[in-house]
Amino acid sequence: MLLSVSQVAKNFGIDVVLEDVSFRIDAKEKVALVGRNGTGKTTLLRILTQEEEPDRGFVQWARGAKVGKLRQEHPVNLNNTVLEEAQAGAAHLFQMQERLRALEAILDNNPTQDDLEEYARLHEHFSENEGYSLERDVRVVLQKMGFEEADFCRSTASLSGGEKTRLAIARLLLEEPDLLILDEPTNHLDLQATEWLESWIRQYHGAILLVSHDQRFLESTVQRVLELRNHQVKNYPGDFKTFKKLRAEEEAWQAELAERQAAQIAKLDEFVRRFMNSQRTAQARGRLKLMNRLIEGRVDGPTLDKGMKGGFKAAERSGDVVISCQKLSTGFPGSGS
Repeated sequence: MLLSVSQVAKNFGIDVVLEDVSFRIDAKEKVALVGRNGTGKTTLLRILTQEEEPDRGFVQWARGAKVGKLRQEHPVNLNNTVLEEAQAGAAHLFQMQERLRALEAILDNNPTQDDLEEYARLHEHFSENEGYSLERDVRVVLQKMGFEEADFCRSTASLSGGEKTRLAIARLLLEEPDLLILDEPTNHLDLQATEWLESWIRQYHGAILLVSHDQRFLESTVQRVLELRNHQVKNYPGDFKTFKKLRAEEEAWQAELAERQAAQIAKLDEFVRRFMNSQRTAQARGRLKLMNRLIEGRVDGPTLDKGMKGGFKAAERSGDVVISCQKLSTGFPGSGS
């Protein structure tokens, strides 16, 4: 278990955002978090990263777990160059590289046993983390995110909003946390960069939590789906296509059940209205109790996620008068008119 969320609740005033939210994420899982805008996904992510405190419940991480999140606001350090910001994602490996170089100089000049042991230990750890391809990896990731060699020395302060987001993704990929939280990562990526990121996510050795409205991207990457709906999270095993199939089946069953219950309630209501003050009053009261129980446990029909509707009408001229003529005559010399 990498992450466990248990009975988390969050209100803002009288508005319920999250209620009894529970789920878990295991090591190396690729999980999608989906839901309509405004359902509380951002609030939930902020609680996971301790930027927000839940009103109830708790979030438990595996000991020593490292978490990386793509921030939508201020995603990069504006005091760095593009290359320096990307390298910050693998800062621990660059520090290890510097120490190894310092030890190599010592090894040429009467090293102690401690120096030899430290060098062997660091060398093994550096090799296991593919440190010897580190500088190449930084450049490859930057190039896949759309940066050219000429951009590497640019100040991050000079980047556009989209470029900052792409650089933040590059830094996070190089950081390689145990859980990588990506919130709408494809917003500023072209098709080539998106396809490369899909491939990288599928091969990533850690866990990833993806929030995205890009269904094609989710179909290519995730193994499980968490849906945030009606203040709660429901788990759907299987990939995104399986989620869509299961969700459609649920909605069809929910709509059918709601329709049957509504018909039954309407039938009971008609009986109560007809016989409440008659010789069959006792029966009517019994039907009223049954109707009230059905109303209390009634299943609502599925709520459709309505999209934006729009259209364009035929253009009309403005109301300003450009020219107005009355009883106009014209002619040419010698034409007789």
